[in-house]
Amino acid sequence: LFCYVLLVLVLCAEEIFAFSPAIRVSEVSVKAGGSISIPCLYSSQYTNHVKYLCKGYYWNYCTFAVRTDQKNSAKFSISDDKIQRIFTVTVNELTNDDLYYWCGVEINDGADDGYPFHLSVTTGTSSLYVDNQEEKAFLGGEITIKCHHQSNPGEMRWCRMGSSCVTQPSGSINGTEVTIDTNGPNVFSVTMRGLKTESSGWYLCVSGNLQFPVRLTVTEQPNTSKYYTCLKVTQEYVSELHVILLCEREMFIRVSEVSVKAGGSISIPGNLQFPVRLTVTEQPTTSKYYNYKRETYRLMNVCECQ
Repeated sequence: LFCYVLLVLVLCAEEIFAFSPAIRVSEVSVKAGGSISIPCLYSSQYTNHVKYLCKGYYWNYCTFAVRTDQKNSAKFSISDDKIQRIFTVTVNELTNDDLYYWCGVEINDGADDGYPFHLSVTTGTSSLYVDNQEEKAFLGGEITIKCHHQSNPGEMRWCRMGSSCVTQPSGSINGTEVTIDTNGPNVFSVTMRGLKTESSGWYLCVSGNLQFPVRLTVTEQPNTSKYYTCLKVTQEYVSELHVILLCEREMFIRVSEVSVKAGGSISIPGNLQFPVRLTVTEQPTTSKYYNYKRETYRLMNVCECQ
C-alpha cells in the first residue's frame, strides 16, 4: 500500500510541477569575466506563463534577476522558445557572486515552481567547456563538437535537453547518429551525422557531475552561386556588356545579383563599388599578359555582368 501511494504521488508530481524531471542543467563550470547561457526546460501547460531567473541559495528567499515580462539588463537576459519549451537565461560578466540560481515559472493559481543550478566560477581554465556555445550546421550534414575537460573526468556523455543521452562509443538521439571519440588528451569529440531540422536545440556535454550546454541550429544549405563586389579596382576595361576588372582577391565581399541593360556600357571608378558576378578558375602556372591600346594589363579575374 505504501509503495502504491508513493507511486501515485510521483505521477501526480510530474503532472503539476512546471519542470520536467528530464535531462537538464544543474552544475556548470565557468570562467570569471565571461558569460554563460543556461537553458531551462518546462512543461507544455506552462507555455504562456511568465518565466524568470531567480538568484540565491534558497528558493523561498531568492530574488528576481530577470523575467520574460520585463526588460533585459546588461548583466542578465532571458528569451523563451515556446516551440522547444525551453527558456534561456544569460549571465554576463561572471564573478564569484554568481553561484546559485533558479529557473522559475510563475504559476498563476498557486505557488511558483523552480529548480536550481550552480555556477562554479574560476579564474583559470574551466573544468568542462566547449569552443563555442552556439553552433550552426547544414541540413543533412554533420558537425563535431569538442568538449574540453580536466583529467579523470568521470563518465562522458552527450545529451539532448529533455530527451536522452549517448555514451561512448556511439548511439542516436531522435534519429540522428552520434559518435563519441575520447582519444584526444583532455577532450572528447562528439560528431552528429545526418542532421535534420528537428536536430536544432540544446545539448549538453556531460563529464561526471558537470554539464556544459551547447545550442545547435540546423539550416538548409545556402545557394552555391557566388556574387561579389570589387571594393578596389586597379584597372578596368568596358566593352558592350563585358567588364574586365583587375582586383585584389582579398577585397571581394559577397552581395546579391544585379543585371545590366543590353546595349549599355559602364565605367567603374576605383573608389566606388559595383556588383559583379565572379567566376574563379585555377591559378595558371605562368603569368599571362595582354596588350590593349599600348597599355599592358595582367589578367587576374574576369567578371561578367548579366
